[in-house]
Amino acid sequence: MPTVVREDSGNLEAKLTIHIHYADYQKALSKDIQKLQQEAQIKGFRKGKVPVSLVTKMYGTGMLIEILDKMVNETLDDYIQKENIVLVGQPMSLDNQTQYAFNPNSKEDYTFLFEIGFAPEFEIEGMDKSSVFHMVVPEITPEMVEAEIKKIQEQYAITSQTPPPYEDKDFLTFIARELEAPGILKPEGHSSKFSILFADATDATREAIGHLEPGNSVELDIFSLENDRDEQFVRRYLLQIDPDDPTETGHLFQLELEGATRRSPRQIDAEFLAELFESDEVQDEAAFRDIITGQLKNSYQQPADFVLAQDLKKFLMDCNPLPLPDDYLRRWIRSSNKNSDPRKLDDAYPEIIKNFRWTLIRNKIINNFKLGVSEQEIQNYFYGQISSYFGQLQGISMDFYHNMIKRMMQNEEQVDKAVEAIFNNKVFQAVKSKVTVIENPMELNAFLSLVEATEKSLEEGKQRLSIAKEEEE
Repeated sequence: MPTVVREDSGNLEAKLTIHIHYADYQKALSKDIQKLQQEAQIKGFRKGKVPVSLVTKMYGTGMLIEILDKMVNETLDDYIQKENIVLVGQPMSLDNQTQYAFNPNSKEDYTFLFEIGFAPEFEIEGMDKSSVFHMVVPEITPEMVEAEIKKIQEQYAITSQTPPPYEDKDFLTFIARELEAPGILKPEGHSSKFSILFADATDATREAIGHLEPGNSVELDIFSLENDRDEQFVRRYLLQIDPDDPTETGHLFQLELEGATRRSPRQIDAEFLAELFESDEVQDEAAFRDIITGQLKNSYQQPADFVLAQDLKKFLMDCNPLPLPDDYLRRWIRSSNKNSDPRKLDDAYPEIIKNFRWTLIRNKIINNFKLGVSEQEIQNYFYGQISSYFGQLQGISMDFYHNMIKRMMQNEEQVDKAVEAIFNNKVFQAVKSKVTVIENPMELNAFLSLVEATEKSLEEGKQRLSIAKEEEE
C-alpha cells in the first residue's frame, strides 16, 4: 500500500513524500482496462474482442493518471486524519516533483512530493469569567416608550363620526355636483363622491368647510380644494374620471358634506389591554409600559449582539496570537490566485491571516463545545428569513412557508450560508456564556453610530479580500 514520509521543515511546514508502488495500483489498472475491453466499440473489432494491448495503448495512460490521482488524494486525506493534522491552506505539489510519462506498461513506481502548512496545537485563552466585556445597549428613555405607546394607540385607533370644528387628521366625505353658474346645477353635469384629509385642504377650503355640518353644502373650485394637486390628480381621484376618458368639466362644484370621521387614539384601559394581550397578567398602564420597554430593548438586541460579537472575536484573537506558516501561506495564496495582482495579494495578506487565525479559534470552540447544526435548525433559520420578508402580509398560509423552505433546502449555497450563520451564533453564545458581560447603556444615536462604524469596519475587511481576488474572477 502507498506510504507517506514526513519531513518537518520548521515554522509549521512539512514535506510529505508519497510512494506508490506498482503493486499498489496494478490490480486497479488491470481491472479498469479489462472492463473497458469488454465494453469498448472500436472499428474493426466486435464488442468484447478488442485486444487488451490496444485498449491499453489508447486509454491506459488516462486510466493510470486517474487511478494515481485518486490514490494520492486518498493517501493524503487518510494520513492527515490519522495524524490529526490541522491544515492551513491545502497541500501543494513541490516544484522539484519528477515529471513522469505515466506509461501503463512500465511497471513503474511513483513518488509524489507535497508541502503542507499546519496549525499549532493550542488551547483557547481568555474564555473565563475574569474576562469582562461591556455590552453596549441603547438607553430606553421614557420619551422612546411614550412615542411607541402613541404609535400603538394610533394603530388601534377608533374611527367615529365627528361634528365640526374639524381637525387635521379628520377625513371629510363630499358629494360633488357640477354647477352651471353659482347656485345653478348644470343639467346632466358631472357628479362624484370623494374624501379628503382636512390637513391637505388649502387655507381657503379649510375656512369654507371647517364648520360645515353634514347635509350642508358649499360652492368651491374643485381644482383648488387641496394643496399641491394637479389637474390630472383632481380628475382621477376627486372627479373619479378615468385617465382615458375625454370628459370635460367646469371648475365650480357644489360640495355637499356627507360626513366626517375622526380616528381617536385608544385609551390605555383594561379593555384595551385585554385586546392587546391574551393573558390577564397586564392589567395596568405601568405593566404595559414595562412590556413596551422590554420590546424596545429586544428590538435592538441583534445589533447589540453584533457589536459584542466583534469585540469578543478581537479579544480572543489578541489573547491567542497563533503562529502560522507565513512563508508557506504566501506561496499557497499566490498559487491559488495566479491571475491576481501579487501586490494586491500582499496588501490583503494581513486580512487573510486574520481570517485563518479566527477560523482556527472558531473551529476549536466548535469542537470544545461539541457544537453542531441540525436540519431542523436550518429549516427554522429559513423560516425566520421568510417571515422577515413576508411577516407583515396577511393571508400567507403555512403551505407557502413549507414550499419556500423546501426550495431553499435544495439550494446548496443557501444551505451553506445558513449553516455558517447558525454556527457563528452558536460560537458567539458559547463564548458569551464563559465570560462576564455587563450591559453598558448608551444614548440611542451614539449606539446606532457605533453599530454603523462596526459594520463599516467589517465590510472594509471584506473589500480588501475581494479586491485581491477580482482579477481571478
